Amino acid sequence: MGAQVRTAAMWALIGRRAAIAEVAAVLGVSPPEAERAVRRALKAALWHYLAQSEDAFALHYRVPKATDGLTALGTRAAAERCLRDCLRRARRTGAALAVVFVDVDGLKAINDRFGHGAGDRKLRAVAQALRQAVRRTDQVFRWGGDEFVVVCPGTDAATAAALEVRLRRDLKALGVSIGVGVWSSADDGWEMAVQRADHAMYQEKRRRQRRRRWTAAR
Repeated sequence: MGAQVRTAAMWALIGRRAAIAEVAAVLGVSPPEAERAVRRALKAALWHYLAQSEDAFALHYRVPKATDGLTALGTRAAAERCLRDCLRRARRTGAALAVVFVDVDGLKAINDRFGHGAGDRKLRAVAQALRQAVRRTDQVFRWGGDEFVVVCPGTDAATAAALEVRLRRDLKALGVSIGVGVWSSADDGWEMAVQRADHAMYQEKRRRQRRRRWTAAR
């Protein structure tokens, strides 16, 4: 009977619109029982789809035309598209949304001293470390130059702060500055979350620079 219920559910999912009476005849049950069975099967199918959609969500923003050639991450255009989609979902469902900005410290100095090949290796190392450090639902993009963005759907301020701590720990050896911004329902768009993350990141960079100057002066 389970296989028959799943088949009946698929009829509804693909648009056949089988009447409950027809489903009841196939299953050999009363129409109310058939309706309940189809509803249960549809609910199970929906949860299966949602579970699978996390991987589809990730793949959606890694199409070749939107992929950075150096790091194999999504480009800024892909990041903005992702942010627009996440914002629509957040407004529709009331879900949270956070953005993490990551900047590679001293990339220009690395390029000037050791050549652009060394700088490229540093960018690839940061990209790989970010991929490994973020959660499965987070999406990593190369924003441009020495900057990366992590889009974190369903992430409130407390969860974003915990993620920031983990990223600082996992990327400490790579020399990066990190900032977090959280979208507010009062914001006009996703840009405000990005600006908050960018501002927080530059504040962190300035703190690191002051700390280095103070240490060197001792």
